[in-house]
Amino acid sequence: MSSSISRDQAADDLRRYKTIRDSILHDEPGDLEHHLRRFVEFAERSSAIKAALDGIMEVDGVEYMNSLKVNGRVREFTLPSDPAEELAVQFGIIRSFADKRASLSGFGISYFRTGKQSDTAQKLRSLILRPFFEELGTRLARVAQLATPEERDVQAVPFDLLPGKDDAQIFLSHKSSDKSRIQLYHRALKQLGYRPWLDEEAMPAGSNLNRAILKGVEKSCAVVFFITESFQDERWLADEIDHAVEQKRERGDKFAIITLCFGNTVTVPSLLRKYVYRNVENDLDGLYQIVRALPVELGPLRWKPPAQ
Repeated sequence: MSSSISRDQAADDLRRYKTIRDSILHDEPGDLEHHLRRFVEFAERSSAIKAALDGIMEVDGVEYMNSLKVNGRVREFTLPSDPAEELAVQFGIIRSFADKRASLSGFGISYFRTGKQSDTAQKLRSLILRPFFEELGTRLARVAQLATPEERDVQAVPFDLLPGKDDAQIFLSHKSSDKSRIQLYHRALKQLGYRPWLDEEAMPAGSNLNRAILKGVEKSCAVVFFITESFQDERWLADEIDHAVEQKRERGDKFAIITLCFGNTVTVPSLLRKYVYRNVENDLDGLYQIVRALPVELGPLRWKPPAQ
């Protein structure tokens, strides 16, 4: 993140950016010019957007569109092949609405050969606005270096699909004799970016066992039951199943019960049989089944920070 932009400032800029961007892309065509002017005014104040557009040359959008005309008409709408130049042209066209050198009706007639605002708005969004905001969103995420929810927010994931920062926790239910196998899953899931819950590191000495288990399940988006020859429906395992079933009833699709069966002779506890369970042939298949069944997905790819 740029040293001149604090994390809070960047987050505020991104929230404001998303609100205006969504208005531009989704509101009625009659409001489009107003929202474009709002965006340009905001971009001139936003430290995050200034940083994202740093080095982008200024382009007169009207002049560029006029350069595409042959005998007074635009025969084919094209943009520069260089991504930075393309972004500059798109922003220049957006600015032409802010300084009122362009209007939706005039733009449609001059460049898209249509007098209907709805048709012009559709073409403007398809050819200029959506590509511009996709690229700018990527640049903003890079500038801000924010956590996954904020990155997804910039990339237009609806708010109701954004999990909280703790929603990637996964409760690993197992028998103590299978601890060495579960530790492998714990390390792998942690490396992938999830927050696996394992009793030995999540429960301080002296914890009330049942209360700690309940809290661990409640704060998780899934419980994974590792059914092996050692797994028996004893007191603590029965409690974990009860807690998981209750969370599934309350939270529906935002909570998963994932049952992995190791071996052909193991018996799935009766309370888990109503949920999907998988016979896994090896631990790689087991990890695949867990990630596939989780109700959360991780954020977009990004370069790892340099190793310390």
